[in-house]
Formats: sequence, C-alpha cells, structure tokens
Amino acid sequence: MNTITYKGKEYPTRTFTVLFEEEEHTYTVSVDSLFTAFGDEWDIMGSEAQKVDNEIYFYVPDDVIDLSAFEICDKHLDEQMVLIKDEDDEEDYSNRSCATCSLGQSGKCELKLEKKCISNTNNEKNKDYWIDKDEE
Repeated sequence: MNTITYKGKEYPTRTFTVLFEEEEHTYTVSVDSLFTAFGDEWDIMGSEAQKVDNEIYFYVPDDVIDLSAFEICDKHLDEQMVLIKDEDDEEDYSNRSCATCSLGQSGKCELKLEKKCISNTNNEKNKDYWIDKDEE
C-alpha cells in the first residue's frame, strides 16, 4: 500500500487499473479521513489540499482501504468497475475470467477471462472473488 502526505501526515492510497465503460483507466483511491483533513482549504485554488485532491479519484471509509482490490472496485467506488490490475501487488488480473460478471450487461465476462468470478454481488455466500475453475 502506498501513502500520500498532507500537512505532514501520511494517508494510505491504493491504485487500480480497471475496465470502466469499456475503457481501461488507472485510478488512485484514499481514505475519507484525508478528505476530512482538507477542511475549508479544499476550496482554495492552488492550495496544498487541492493539489493532493487532484491526485485522488475517490475516497473510501478508512476501514475499506485494506479490503481486497476486487471488493473495493465492486462495492465501494462511485461506480462498479472491473479490476484489471492492483498496482500495489503488481498482479495482472486481465487473464482471469468470470462466468457471469456482475458488471457485464450480457451476463458474460467483459474481459473474456479464464477464471470464474464469485464476487459478493454474484454469490452472497462466498466471500472470495476469484477461484480456479478446477476448484469449483
């Protein structure tokens, strides 16, 4: 996990490459406590708060930042997104698959991958996000 510094205090960040609206994007998220720390300075053009805020796509509750990248992208951003890569663990998820992607409109995986998605949105009883097909 990376951090960003504001007024001498470090706040955790996570960076994800995702598929959103059929395009690949890289976004950095941080914690609500960072946004709260900005206070009124956030509105001031050229302020440290505004410069830091420009690096962050979205803020999540502080206890969410440690969740799996899949769960953050699936349930905790302003829009659901398909995770391709978690920059923190450098693992490329683009060669994985899901049988019924919760984000796909046709019920088929948008990424045409090789593993089965079992995100919480598809399967409430299983808390994992990806499994090998031979583990089914």
